[in-house]
Amino acid sequence: MLFRSVAPAVEVDDMIQSALDTERHAEVFFHLSNKCGDHASAHKAMLLETNGALPAKKLLRVAIHDELVKFTEMEQKEILGMAETEGVECRGFWATNTVYCDNASPEFIRKVMRNKSVAKVNGNREYSVIDSTENNGIPENVFHAKPLAEGEVAEPEYGLVLTQAWEAQQTGNTGEGATICTVDTGARWTHEALIGSYRGGAEDHDYNWVGPGSSGNPPEPIDGNGHGTHCTGTISGQPVSIGIGVAPGAQWIAAAGCNPFGSCPTLDLTLALEFCGCPTDTQGNNPDCTMAPDVCSNSWGGGQGSSAFWDVLSVLREEQVTVLFSAGNSGSNCNTANSPSDSEFVISVAASDSNNLIAGFSSRGPGVDIPGVIFHQPYITGPGVATVSSFNGADDQYASLSGTSMSCPHVAGWAAQILAQDPTLTVEELKVIMASSAYEGVNPSPPACGGIPNDEFPNMVYGHGLMQVCDGLVSVGGACTFADENDK
Repeated sequence: MLFRSVAPAVEVDDMIQSALDTERHAEVFFHLSNKCGDHASAHKAMLLETNGALPAKKLLRVAIHDELVKFTEMEQKEILGMAETEGVECRGFWATNTVYCDNASPEFIRKVMRNKSVAKVNGNREYSVIDSTENNGIPENVFHAKPLAEGEVAEPEYGLVLTQAWEAQQTGNTGEGATICTVDTGARWTHEALIGSYRGGAEDHDYNWVGPGSSGNPPEPIDGNGHGTHCTGTISGQPVSIGIGVAPGAQWIAAAGCNPFGSCPTLDLTLALEFCGCPTDTQGNNPDCTMAPDVCSNSWGGGQGSSAFWDVLSVLREEQVTVLFSAGNSGSNCNTANSPSDSEFVISVAASDSNNLIAGFSSRGPGVDIPGVIFHQPYITGPGVATVSSFNGADDQYASLSGTSMSCPHVAGWAAQILAQDPTLTVEELKVIMASSAYEGVNPSPPACGGIPNDEFPNMVYGHGLMQVCDGLVSVGGACTFADENDK
């Protein structure tokens, strides 16, 4: 008996299905079956077998990027050729085996879906920054800082005290030598707390900033929203007027995956995440992977169990770029962990308050029960209630915001501190350090999730506990002073 092989059904999201049903043109992403992450992993294995060791991180990123450029050019060639023949504007990516087409007709979408390499099709879905929970997302406490008097020392924001970040800084641990990238609404780079730690300095924005897609590729960092400026300040803001940054000696760069309205289209986010793996000039050209950051911090998301970014996130993991995501503000119910924070490729961050009590809004586990999603959510907790940081209205403006958008940058700064102490650490080694040095004396009173009590760790509310900068640094050979245990 003869059997005819039948291509597996293509997974189609609701946006594209609606466009097909109503015969409308649409922006569309064609995700191909062979994954960049798998190919990057195989290439690393080949490098290891051939050379007996992997190259240093900077060179590893170059090697992975160059190999994936060749891989994706071959994989995406047929679909891009179809697009050129039919006059459809399309482009590929290097860190995800995906082709994006603008204003594609239903006929073209159906034609491409018949290609045996296509596994999934989705629209240019708009995610969002994880807004402050205060006053419908509008900060209530916005102010201009007073200049410090001669000899006066900045007062630290409470999160720096609770997490030992302030003690670490007094001992000289500032994160110097590490680089972080925020994927957010941009940053006011001239802000008094940010300009000293911006890697671009006064005028060099290439490889330090990109605003792709709906942000329009501005030539220098901007932030028409404030969310990105706030998050960046919490990671590496310098104590010019107020102590706000966990790692003020770390350098920051930024990619505007989200526009001034706080909307984060899939196209913008994909390009911004690729920037974390291999920065470009401000127009998105001429990549230089040796300029890639050590840490990529993300305070955006939405939905659950979404695989839209898994391929690019898996490539970043293979490149040893540590990627962190806010867990989401969908608490206090269980089973509320957002995507992409629920992905196996990232570190998910919950939010607590000044009393080490989980924030009511902080999303909780378990993650949805599908392959690729981490069941145990979140991974770690950072301060995220009434967090004071830099804001976008003026170079001396600060604001108080609440959300897991504020806790994720705290942990990103902690990651920068640890990697500055030991740049050779892998992502998995860093995660072990975070888990083993987290503070477990958090308030266990909120309802437990996933059947795990909150005084057992890891649990589904706090994860492994509250981040602790000094404890993490000491575990990798750093020197640090410690606040009294009762001060936590």
